[in-house]
Amino acid sequence: MPVKRRNHGRSQSNRGHTRAVDCTNCARQVPKDKAVKRYTVRDMVDASSKRDITLLLAYEQTLY
Repeated sequence: MPVKRRNHGRSQSNRGHTRAVDCTNCARQVPKDKAVKRYTVRDMVDASSKRDITLLLAYEQTLY
């Protein structure tokens, strides 16, 4: 039977077993090397608080 991917959809490469992680969407256990890695960057301060902080600043500058 033909193989769809050369690595069979995994990045295991000379490791016996990989740890299973929970899927955030359906809570199914998926091998860690087969899971799609997502890295989300979130602001520590929400928009309304950021606006309040910029109004109270002594110097004129922008917050990133």
